Amino acid sequence: MGASCEVNPVRCLTARRWKVLAVAAFLVAIGLAVLLYGIASREVVPPEGSRVSEATGQEKSIAVLPFNNLSGDPEQDFLSDGLTEDIITALSAIPRLFVVARNTSFTLKGKSVNVKSVGQGLGVRYILEGSVQTEAGRVRITAQLIDAVTGNHLWAERYDRELKDIFALQDDITLNILQSLQLTILEGERHGPAAGPPKSLDAYLKLLKAKAYFMSSKRADNEKARQLLEEAVLLDPEYPSGYALLARTYLREVWLAWSSDSANALRMALEFAEKALSLDPNDGSNHALISQIYLFQEIYDKALIEAERAVSLSPGSVEGYISLGMTRCFSGQFAEALLAYKDALRLDPAPPGGLYYQIGNSYLMMGNFEEAGKAYRKLLAVNPNSLWAYVGMASLYSMSGLTKEAIEAGKKVIEINPYFSLKNLEEISPYRNPGHKERLLDALRKAGLK
Repeated sequence: MGASCEVNPVRCLTARRWKVLAVAAFLVAIGLAVLLYGIASREVVPPEGSRVSEATGQEKSIAVLPFNNLSGDPEQDFLSDGLTEDIITALSAIPRLFVVARNTSFTLKGKSVNVKSVGQGLGVRYILEGSVQTEAGRVRITAQLIDAVTGNHLWAERYDRELKDIFALQDDITLNILQSLQLTILEGERHGPAAGPPKSLDAYLKLLKAKAYFMSSKRADNEKARQLLEEAVLLDPEYPSGYALLARTYLREVWLAWSSDSANALRMALEFAEKALSLDPNDGSNHALISQIYLFQEIYDKALIEAERAVSLSPGSVEGYISLGMTRCFSGQFAEALLAYKDALRLDPAPPGGLYYQIGNSYLMMGNFEEAGKAYRKLLAVNPNSLWAYVGMASLYSMSGLTKEAIEAGKKVIEINPYFSLKNLEEISPYRNPGHKERLLDALRKAGLK
């Protein structure tokens, strides 16, 4: 980014707004965003064949349930959700602790749960739950750590502090959990960002609000998130999380075909991701993010290096494994991709359903039609109207020579999304080997899709 952008990055960002593509491009691409970021409401059951069950009964395994918002204002959910997410991220950085990923934990948001059942279902020994309430510049937080096997409370605390102390409260909760589980932080390990907490409380609150908008996968909300993030990094120019999420808003433009110039959108994403990485080089999620950008730029070797680095730095984070799986899959390393995806499922037993689509596609390209069908059917069990499940089934039937069934699945695709387009699918499928992409597209053409 040039010197003028360093002086006023918001002005440079504003100059790079993109035109919206046709409605057709928007609707078909929505499915891909759900594949990577969506959080579906579903029963929390460890998937068959997943290694999450190995954590059952392990002494060092935990699920952090979404903290309840007691403010009475749903608009304040961003704070309780953000606190939950920050604690999950901090605990996930400890290699000796198995932590269930955010997606799975948040399927339980707002639900009355039985701790023992949740522990058994998620395969964890301990459960952290709590609540958040804000009023007149103060925050009240309760937190309790429970043994899911015995039901005993190992640690509980009530905090009543000024809102500006929330970073210290997060640290205190995390350290108390580790102490209660008799886990120590070894030299070189971390339980928070290397850059430390943001220097501005307002910047942090803007980031949390931006995250809430970003999770919706809607273009208007993506714009709102970006505006908040631009404001956040102006308030705190050394805030790595702000730059990282800002990069994701540009990457999403590519995934959802919102940008009329994907190359420029990817360049903007890479600039902000590199800024985040320069401020916090040991954050695995930053490497996972850059891996995904390189993948869409078709710089496969660098994408693989960054994905592997992400997993090495944050072995307890699901994002690194997803990035590694994606890079391997689109590079033609389908068996190796499955290993990464299964590690993602181990950490996130109730993932966005689209992960099963990726698993199915890996099996499909290997010619293992039986396992591909199982993966697509798991996606249908999660969401009976999943566009991507029927895209997968259409390609599977077509490659299997079951033309009639393929056409029926293709009709279901169009019924779910009349604007589905192979052209858009091609643009967001960065296979290294053109033959792999053409094989998939040819199968879908035979299923009657265009």
